Amino acid sequence: MKSWKAAFILLMMIFVLSSAVFFYKLIDQAYTISYTNDSYEWVKQENLLLTTIINSKLQSRKEIENFIKSYTTAQANIAPTDTIYWYNQSIIFNNDTLLKIVNTP
Repeated sequence: MKSWKAAFILLMMIFVLSSAVFFYKLIDQAYTISYTNDSYEWVKQENLLLTTIINSKLQSRKEIENFIKSYTTAQANIAPTDTIYWYNQSIIFNNDTLLKIVNTP
């Protein structure tokens, strides 16, 4: 009579532990998918912005600043220097005209 109780308790502990691991992995996977989708949307928005800037031939710093502010709700880090940081891109100006766009890690 006692051996089946011990086996039942052991199997119940294994079941509870495996259920806890399963739910942890399930929640972890949900967070991973959520962050991946957000990251994908940021990259997509970034590429659309850069494509629009390049195709519209916006050259002045003020034009590009106004365009970025009107384009998205995300805040660009507009430094007082000749650089605008937006997501993973740095938009660099020289004498108030667009010089280059580089990736910033």
